Amino acid sequence: MAIDKKLSNDATSSIGGTIYQICVALERAFMLEEGQKLWIERFGDVTVSGHEQIEAKQYSDSLTDSHPNFWNTIKNWLLPGFDHKKYSHLTLFTTQSIGENSKLLEWNDAIPSKRFEILQAILNESEGRYQKSQESKTDEKKTSPPQSLLDQRFVLDHAQCAKLTEIIPKISIASDSPRLVELRKKIIDRHGKTILQAKRDEFLDDLMGYMMSPCTVQNGWEISFSEFSAKLTMISNHYRRGTVKFPAKIIIPSAEDLELQKEKRFVKKIHEIQYPDVVSDAIRHYISASITVIEEFQNYEVDPKSYQTYQSNLKQSQQTKQRLAKRRLSGDPITESKNFYDELTSETPQPFPSFEQTPIEFRNGVLHMLADDGACH
Repeated sequence: MAIDKKLSNDATSSIGGTIYQICVALERAFMLEEGQKLWIERFGDVTVSGHEQIEAKQYSDSLTDSHPNFWNTIKNWLLPGFDHKKYSHLTLFTTQSIGENSKLLEWNDAIPSKRFEILQAILNESEGRYQKSQESKTDEKKTSPPQSLLDQRFVLDHAQCAKLTEIIPKISIASDSPRLVELRKKIIDRHGKTILQAKRDEFLDDLMGYMMSPCTVQNGWEISFSEFSAKLTMISNHYRRGTVKFPAKIIIPSAEDLELQKEKRFVKKIHEIQYPDVVSDAIRHYISASITVIEEFQNYEVDPKSYQTYQSNLKQSQQTKQRLAKRRLSGDPITESKNFYDELTSETPQPFPSFEQTPIEFRNGVLHMLADDGACH
């Protein structure tokens, strides 16, 4: 069997790195506080407004003293276009383990002056190795300094000294960070406890899809605390189907309510079949459903598409049953209409997505709303 060769333009690693970055951003999104925003690829890999700038890297090798991942990250934080004053933390979030002989093992616990010493010691060793490598070469065979050494020289250049002094206390190395599969599991274990066990992977995939959606990207890849909270609630409710209590309003119509609603289309239709006994309940259900849709569903962050689908299904079901009732019509039309009304409004309601039980009053209220719009006859 022939084995497919890897294409020269294969972007698997690059895409994998991007997905890892999004997963790191998702983990940080769960930590957002009221008023905070998160950006992806706006000011760096992952940014939390007023708090933290994160460079997220998934590598398989060790984080050695001269590794470009470390030095290039600091270099980027020193560039003129990066305003470090907006953040209290600058984090290198990497899957790499720090080499057992690396001076970086001391980094996170070191005071700023010690961190300067660590950087200078690494540069001195790199300069020594480079000079030694050039000593035995003729002028024609001498090579340019490697990029890692150039980055180290840039970071410790006198021109960068003032800015380096300001950022060095903020820098931390989150080494041995979980790789993609581990990070996914960590997020699910921590934030998916209330999700049905069989749906937890789908729950996370939906959140990742939201993070990478065209709408999110077109918004400058900006995610606010309130937007993420709303999306999280909606997706969580979807995968906690049958566990959320329906937020129906209980309404007792006053004489004024009855008067205000008497000209509604659905009320007139009830009077057409000479059934005044049910008018008060019909108005109560109508008002209750209207308030639930307008006010309560916003609090529960119900996806508008869920309500639209529920309403459409209810409309189709009502129309089908009405056609059937007309074909079976054998007695007095008024009596038959009352019977149809009672049968329709007493049936067990279709379940509304994400809620444990859909009240009959809500279903009937939606039917009256449809009738009032002329959708049901």
